[in-house]
Amino acid sequence: MASANLERTKVRWENPYKQRLTQHPGRIFCFDDFDADRRAVSMLCGGRSHIYGEIGSGSGNHMLALAVRHPDALFFGFEVRYKRAVRTIEKAQVLGVHNVFVCRTQGEFIDRIFAPAQLSGIYVNFPDPWDGKKKWKKNQVLNLDFLSRSDALLHESGFISIKTDHAGYFREFLRTVEDHGTFIPERRTEDLYTSKHIEGNIPSEFENLFRKKCMPICYTRLIRCQRRCAALGHADAASELREIAYG
Repeated sequence: MASANLERTKVRWENPYKQRLTQHPGRIFCFDDFDADRRAVSMLCGGRSHIYGEIGSGSGNHMLALAVRHPDALFFGFEVRYKRAVRTIEKAQVLGVHNVFVCRTQGEFIDRIFAPAQLSGIYVNFPDPWDGKKKWKKNQVLNLDFLSRSDALLHESGFISIKTDHAGYFREFLRTVEDHGTFIPERRTEDLYTSKHIEGNIPSEFENLFRKKCMPICYTRLIRCQRRCAALGHADAASELREIAYG
């Protein structure tokens, strides 16, 4: 009898940040009504030429710093965790930053939200490498499908920026980039903080944690092969650049 009474008094826990999502209409899009929120995002982007997405944007530190540097651009973070989504916009309000938004949905839906050739850049910082078991690899963000979606979403001069603390994942992804054939590294390093690419770097929350542990940060910025080859201006530019990029 006592057990039955105890069962009745149990209250189901609910994440308090879930309710706080509704306090930020027009800044956090949950896509419960996917078409309605997609139209809302489209209206925000109308006539804007500099739009960026960040997959796995966490609590928004990286995206907010970018938004402060580029007040005329729009930044959309993809983050499924309630607290991180809410904290991003709360920080933005404290800072007076109005060009940051959160899509509380999976990053794999990015091509259902934005139009072809609409994005100027896509950031992915410290995605889970899912390296514990072979069957988990299907969950990896950085794969051929990601490159194909990015190819469709980025305009001609668009880029992809990747950071990870996992060197094996980084090298595997760069092999995937080579196989895909659309993008090539404009910048590449397996130790960002000792490289020339550190200038202008904006760290994310995870990046700061890894730095405290003295872990090297892998970084690459990908651009379209055609764009780089046109800049080099000769017939064998693609093979030359591939040699430079992959060694």
